[in-house]
Amino acid sequence: QRWIDNLQGFLEENDIQLPVQEMPTLCELEVAFRRVSIGKAIGIDEVPPELCHLCPVQLAKICYPLLLKAALFGQEAHEHKGGKLAIAWKKRGDVRDCHTHRSLLVSSHIGKTIHRALRQKHHGLYTAYMQTQQLGGRPKIPVGIPLHLSRAFMRWQARLQRPTACIFLDLAEAFYRLIRPLALGGDRKSTR
Repeated sequence: QRWIDNLQGFLEENDIQLPVQEMPTLCELEVAFRRVSIGKAIGIDEVPPELCHLCPVQLAKICYPLLLKAALFGQEAHEHKGGKLAIAWKKRGDVRDCHTHRSLLVSSHIGKTIHRALRQKHHGLYTAYMQTQQLGGRPKIPVGIPLHLSRAFMRWQARLQRPTACIFLDLAEAFYRLIRPLALGGDRKSTR
């Protein structure tokens, strides 16, 4: 019933006032599609990266309403969240050994492109409010850097023989459980 009520509320929403300059342009979405790397694995929406890279104009026109829906209502297609988990051999060591494999999350290229266009438009705003130590989501910072910095810090503390611990916060979970419902309405999920 809650799902039906939320859909009804979504259909009745008609008083959104947002300056057009706040939204990524069609051209910015095209640029994001051009940046998709060729030869990557295909996500659960089964759209190959080559299509995104080689047909950015056509895909941007088709996907722009999806970008608007995500930006204005915080709603996106299920296929654009998460992905499918794949196991990849590291191309060294015995292929039968579990330690010679790594896990990969294969996500939708269209979903990642829409997210990229939204991030590129507002990355200055994000970085202005981030703490210096917060590295995730910063432009030109690879996603693996925080992990390497954490490990280096722990090794340094071990050499100094200091008892040390790291606390990791799941900001995505905090966002979906608390911030998003407060901003867009709806019930907060139980924290139990």
